[in-house]
Amino acid sequence: YECPCALRDKSSEMDYSRIQHVMDSFKGHTKGMILSGGGDPLLHLDFPLILKSTREEYGFEEVVVLTNASELGKKEIYESLLQYATAIRISLNSVNPQQYAETFGVNRNKWHETLDNVRNLVDKKREQQSGLEIGLGTLTKRGSVDDIERFRDIGVELGVDWIQYRPIDRKSVV
Repeated sequence: YECPCALRDKSSEMDYSRIQHVMDSFKGHTKGMILSGGGDPLLHLDFPLILKSTREEYGFEEVVVLTNASELGKKEIYESLLQYATAIRISLNSVNPQQYAETFGVNRNKWHETLDNVRNLVDKKREQQSGLEIGLGTLTKRGSVDDIERFRDIGVELGVDWIQYRPIDRKSVV
């Protein structure tokens, strides 16, 4: 994935002990934590452990995960999200397979896989009566007004709780 907002350099990824140190420094000073980074936090090998520790070891009340959902289909990932995260924002950033492929630099079929992963998470949330809030995010730019309603329709069809529109630069006017 070549996420348009990611600045991920795999060599700069923190190991679990460093992440523990960071979370420890925030313990007692904030009620929540947002897990994002310069790429997709779901790609971190210790993601389920990191997510669990934010709640159980460090006591954060609110834990938000920002992701492109590339790993959301993995049972260990979605189960940890349902149990420990309070919200997830999935950066879909597109309204069709072609736009998705252009935005993320992946095969168009990934669009359908990502939507299926979101549907699955919504279904599991309902089955387990999880308090996880599920949101979709998209980038907006000059000329993308028509996509706003299409994106809303996708969110409604998937059953997400909320939608976020993000301008990609200060000159972007919707």
